[in-house]
Amino acid sequence: MSRLPELRYVLILTGVLLLLAPTAQAHATADDGYVWTMETQLQLENVGSDPMRHIRVRLPLVAEVTGYGEVVDEEFNVEKKEVLEREEGGRKGSFLIPQLEPGESATLTLTYTIDPEGALSAAPDDEETGSLINAVEDDEISAAARSATRGMEERDARFSALQRFTHSHIDYNLDSPWRNGDAAQALKKAEGVCEDYALLLVALANSVNVPARTVYGYVGFDGGENWTRHTWVEYLSDNGEWIPADPTFSASPGLNDNIDYVAQWYEDTGARVSHVGGRVSGQMSENIERVRLEDRESIAP
Repeated sequence: MSRLPELRYVLILTGVLLLLAPTAQAHATADDGYVWTMETQLQLENVGSDPMRHIRVRLPLVAEVTGYGEVVDEEFNVEKKEVLEREEGGRKGSFLIPQLEPGESATLTLTYTIDPEGALSAAPDDEETGSLINAVEDDEISAAARSATRGMEERDARFSALQRFTHSHIDYNLDSPWRNGDAAQALKKAEGVCEDYALLLVALANSVNVPARTVYGYVGFDGGENWTRHTWVEYLSDNGEWIPADPTFSASPGLNDNIDYVAQWYEDTGARVSHVGGRVSGQMSENIERVRLEDRESIAP
């Protein structure tokens, strides 16, 4: 089995974007009367000298319902072998592609229509969320979390203190050699990109018994005209609701009211391609657009 190079996305921002307006307490969505259309394309090419046969692609699909919207239509341009659904709601698709001769390519296109008004507001129960929350065994992370939350009993207060710490502790640096690492590295090196902010905040929160999880997806600027891959956080509040927070942009919970968010799921996994013969090269691209509801028939399967 061959594995494509890790299809990990990096948030491409300038320092100016870190100075956005104060965050709102609810995530931003498309204006009323609009839906998002999201197209994911994975282009595969046989760069070997022999034919590629029995090609199967496995890659994550957008979760059907999240706190950021509901998938109301989806369409795949190649045969769908199966969709594997996890108990927490995440999905992976398995697709079959015909034989590729040397130099030949094929493109897998996944098209989603996402209604931001169909967001899931209720939090899953403890059994459903247990596997999303990782145990923290790093002494330095635990010590930093205890120090930042000393004397605080409520989850909301503890999480807010940890988000302030994370936001000020890490310097955003797209060129950092430590970017897209793990929580311990983010704490030690104090620089990175959105995933480093999110992983550190989740680890800090979990170490002081505040359930938190990363969210992988996309953020849109300029009214949804410009999108990029992003990672943010949700934590389980004192009243049992999952509250979003974006430590890259803000020192307090809530998501920026000037940014649109589309979630994929709570894990970040790359595409896997298995085949016999040949040698695979792959490239993934994604595009999100805002579409009026009256135009939806033209994009529905």
